Amino acid sequence: MTNALINLKKNKKGFTLVELVVVIAIIGILATILVPRFIGYTDDAREKATISEAKNIRTIADTYYAKNGSWPTVTKSGSTYKVGDNATAFDGVIKDFVSGVALDNNVSLTSDGSFKYTKNSVTAIVDAAGTITH
Repeated sequence: MTNALINLKKNKKGFTLVELVVVIAIIGILATILVPRFIGYTDDAREKATISEAKNIRTIADTYYAKNGSWPTVTKSGSTYKVGDNATAFDGVIKDFVSGVALDNNVSLTSDGSFKYTKNSVTAIVDAAGTITH
């Protein structure tokens, strides 16, 4: 009978508490290293997306200006903006460059085509020359 108990103890399989604590500590160390990097990548992606959309808006505005001799009208429908007669909708906020006021229905871009575009808490500033900064 004692041999049966000894064999039963030897055949138990599993992790000890020390092994589990070590694994959890390693996972915690990796998380503290990787999470800030991941957050940095998503912030960069948001910034690049906002700048890209601001470039698209400026291209649409420049094309409209070349055809018509005036800057396009911005229309707002719900939370999306359309520039000129272009069908592309932008879900960021297009603001006047000087005053910073959001453009609403049928308001044209400023007289020199400059504006501010905000999306995902990132603002891209487009000046009269078409240079985009953030």
